[in-house]
Amino acid sequence: MLTSKKTSKIMLIKVKHGKYIRLTIPIVLSVIDELIEAFEEVTWVLKPLIFPLKNKVIKWKLDDIVSNISIEDFSVDEIFKLIHELFNEVRKHGRYKMIDVDVGDIKVLVEFY
Repeated sequence: MLTSKKTSKIMLIKVKHGKYIRLTIPIVLSVIDELIEAFEEVTWVLKPLIFPLKNKVIKWKLDDIVSNISIEDFSVDEIFKLIHELFNEVRKHGRYKMIDVDVGDIKVLVEFY
């Protein structure tokens, strides 16, 4: 897959409804990166509280979940590392449109710059 030498730095979420309502939300991607890292640290602090609850949830939900899915190896740290890695991979592609939906007079557009 082709990647850009420059990583995306801003995500624009544009919402348009009819002729008069237009909303553009710029999001600085470095802030989201820091937010993901902060959540990683919070889960590290809360890990002693989460693991006793995890065992109760596993026993409670085991009947509802398909038996071939392994949830015993569930790790919150690995989930945040995966989210962080996925976020960095998305940023590597430079400028592109991620979402472009046009339904009637409503238009939603998500672009990376």
